[in-house]
Amino acid sequence: MNLCDLIFLQYPKSNKKVKFIKDKMNRVFIYRDGNFISTQFPFNIEFFDELDIKIYTYSGNTIDNKSISAVKSLLNQFNSHTFVDLKHLEWDEEDDYLNEIGKEIIYELLLIEPSYIRYDHDPKNERGRIHPLHHFDINYSSNGVFKLGLSYQINEQYFEDTMDTCTDSKFIEKE
Repeated sequence: MNLCDLIFLQYPKSNKKVKFIKDKMNRVFIYRDGNFISTQFPFNIEFFDELDIKIYTYSGNTIDNKSISAVKSLLNQFNSHTFVDLKHLEWDEEDDYLNEIGKEIIYELLLIEPSYIRYDHDPKNERGRIHPLHHFDINYSSNGVFKLGLSYQINEQYFEDTMDTCTDSKFIEKE
């Protein structure tokens, strides 16, 4: 695989791995207990060394403690039943600059396509062709999700290659 940047983090004492791959795609991969999850990673990451990392939005806004705090402060003005209209957010005028960045970050996050896909090896819920032992779940919510069954177990490399536009495409074969 010819990837420009490959960052691999493994959490000790757990069976979880997180991997960021940036090439033509910008995705995060999470591996845990035989399940694989991937979604678009909505930020750029630059690694200068182990302790010097820069994270920023596609439009260039830096993601740091201050910008995260601004986003959190703006989002705390809403509850789960509120329609979010960012034009009517209120904030302290002293923090205008930070709040404007927070608002821009929220806008960017609302505009991205999450591109969520999960591979499940699911013996607990297996029900033949209705819920295959090996399958992809595509999309988050139960209203929008659809399932693609597989007749075999896959590994992490196969999962990554499925999303990688620089490798051969996978095909759904006619039954």
